[in-house]
Amino acid sequence: MIEEPGHVISLVDDQLKQRSRTIAMRADEELLPGKVYLLVPLSKVNCKISAPELAIIEATIAACARRSSKKRSGAKVLPAMAVDLKEEKNSEGEVKVFEGNYTSSTSYRQWTLALEPIPEEF
Repeated sequence: MIEEPGHVISLVDDQLKQRSRTIAMRADEELLPGKVYLLVPLSKVNCKISAPELAIIEATIAACARRSSKKRSGAKVLPAMAVDLKEEKNSEGEVKVFEGNYTSSTSYRQWTLALEPIPEEF
């Protein structure tokens, strides 16, 4: 990918739980509306997905589905979500707490360019 070198896109579908591996999409495949995709580092392609990671993916999809069912205003592209994972394991070893936070594009200060001359001696 040009925007994120060293990463690939993987489709999250119903078979993900069965195969429990991330499979990279081909470069010529188009993204479809209504589908969920993961941005995966190249080192994690075709690696086995652990049960806690799969639980996080499913919880995120469920949260997005609940959010989208409340608002039907069309598709939107949000800034990348910074996911804070706080694991509290109970006796069964399941993940209990998941927090997803994203920053709004209006909450940061614009960067300004400051050029200074570099003294060169010959």
